[in-house]
Amino acid sequence: MLPSIIDVARENQITFNRRTLKKKEVMCKCPFCLEDANNPKKFYLSLNVEKNVFKCWYCKEYGGVLQFESMITGISFEEVKQKYFGDTAREYHPAERLSPKQLEAINWAEIKRNHYEEYKDSLQKVLADWKAHVRENRILAFSKLLIGIESMKYQLILENIENQAKNAHIPSLLDDVLKMYSSNVWKEWALQAREIARIALMAARAENNELANAIVYVLLAYSQYNQNTKSDRKVG
Repeated sequence: MLPSIIDVARENQITFNRRTLKKKEVMCKCPFCLEDANNPKKFYLSLNVEKNVFKCWYCKEYGGVLQFESMITGISFEEVKQKYFGDTAREYHPAERLSPKQLEAINWAEIKRNHYEEYKDSLQKVLADWKAHVRENRILAFSKLLIGIESMKYQLILENIENQAKNAHIPSLLDDVLKMYSSNVWKEWALQAREIARIALMAARAENNELANAIVYVLLAYSQYNQNTKSDRKVG
């Protein structure tokens, strides 16, 4: 059985607007953006007691109770799920272990909500879409890393990759690319990333930019790579 989102909030010392405690929508201080932290009259986080979901009206973070607990505790979504469902979580298809945010990143969240049977019948496709999403983000992140090392903007690039990981909902992204860089043998996605970085370097040097806008060149090269890849798939 799922926990109550109110109980999870209480266990994690979330500050409530006490005037709303008996209502369907309980208002709280948002632990994600903290935009209401210093204003005693502002409560941006809404906890829907009936639906067991949350939404911040300022930063727009939202999700279900398990996602809520995962985000405020720092525990992975899969671990939180196993906490409440025990060993049965091991019997799930790998695609079912994806969090709501991860499903949203690959355009499956709405299908799961509104067409659950279609989602259940498409778990292999969901997993394939997730793997493609991870691969594409690894290529982009690794390209950035190579440019960052070449341009001596290493710390700036690491911060950029961390933001990319957050937006793509791939917590391991930075570790993935750092481990690959240290590996003796680079996988195919890393070799493709190296080619993108090479193209970006050539473009920057052709404009005598000295890599001042290193990430911009990577994004342009990556965009061109994606267009070429899609064209090759259509031809194939």
